[in-house]
Amino acid sequence: MVWVPQTLELAVFAGYKCKDPCGRPNRLHGCVEVEFDGRDRSVAEVGSIEGPVQLVEVNEARRSWKTWIVNNHIDLETYYYVY
Repeated sequence: MVWVPQTLELAVFAGYKCKDPCGRPNRLHGCVEVEFDGRDRSVAEVGSIEGPVQLVEVNEARRSWKTWIVNNHIDLETYYYVY
């Protein structure tokens, strides 16, 4: 019997956590907000990623603690053209 290694593709996610503890969207604008958590890292299989998202910075003036809105409604043709 010969063991053949299989390729496993993984992605590392920098530490972002939902601003709402339950991950619910903001009541005012209906989008999920995240904050940076430098201590947190996650790993996931590439195949489980559903698609790209864009993080739009909300409070650009604050330097100490930044918040982003998660935009998951991306025109993929434009996204792949730009990136």
